[in-house]
Amino acid sequence: MADPTFLRTFLAIYRSGSVTQAARSLHLTQPAISQHLKALEVQVGRPLFVRHSRGVRATPAAHDLAQSIAPHIDALDAVLEAMRTGPEVPAGPVHLGGPVDFLATRIIPALAPLVDRGVRLLVRPGLASELLEMLAAGELDLLLAMARAPLADITFEPFFEEELALVVPAENAREGISAETEPNVLAEGPFVTFTNDMPVVRRYFREAYGLEVRKNPSVVVPDLRAVAAAVAAGAGISVLPKHLIEAVGSERLVAIDPPSPVKPEAVFLAYRSGKLHSPRVAAVRSLLAETAATWNRSF
Repeated sequence: MADPTFLRTFLAIYRSGSVTQAARSLHLTQPAISQHLKALEVQVGRPLFVRHSRGVRATPAAHDLAQSIAPHIDALDAVLEAMRTGPEVPAGPVHLGGPVDFLATRIIPALAPLVDRGVRLLVRPGLASELLEMLAAGELDLLLAMARAPLADITFEPFFEEELALVVPAENAREGISAETEPNVLAEGPFVTFTNDMPVVRRYFREAYGLEVRKNPSVVVPDLRAVAAAVAAGAGISVLPKHLIEAVGSERLVAIDPPSPVKPEAVFLAYRSGKLHSPRVAAVRSLLAETAATWNRSF
């Protein structure tokens, strides 16, 4: 049986993508972290990480192990934390940031039960660069991020994978735009997107259709709820998270199944080293992790 300490060390490396950051978050030396990892790899019988210039990259075996043990290790840590601090979460604020649409549709509803336990949620929507600066400066406790960033003492924990779909207004679908529509026609847009460079749309077309989108968007609005509303109103087509498509409704939006699989969009929960020692922050993270597991199962 693997030593739970080794498993905690493994999860810290897996979630941060860095041996250095894992050592800081666990208050251990890097040699100790490396020793734990080596011992666990001997027990598993396979390498768990591959080193690269910015840290380490998880192997398939690491992904499988993390998926299997993370809920149990987190639950055990939550029990120990509750015994240490008592069953009540101390009243007070938790500063949380992220994209406004994700906060509105996913995060804030999930955290509503904490309000009755005295937690004040101070939510800051905004753009990634601005919010990362606030997190690094200690102005945020937790951040929902769409990508990792090379910031010292910041852990980027894999949190959720958002499945995507190409969507057209229902009226257009009735006029003949469907899964059988010529991909070159779809690639002409017009597009409604979150940002002017529309990286998600371009990646989606590369992976789903093997096409490069050359067009610029016709409508740019930094709120995916507004993007969905614009598509539903007939302003163009877009690539949206599936949960948002479901919220808008099939009578207004139609999702087109891709001919080739498209990699989901990763969402990370970012926090400064040591922040999870706060019972309030730990309670928010724990509830989000529980709820996100339900989202994943819904797909």
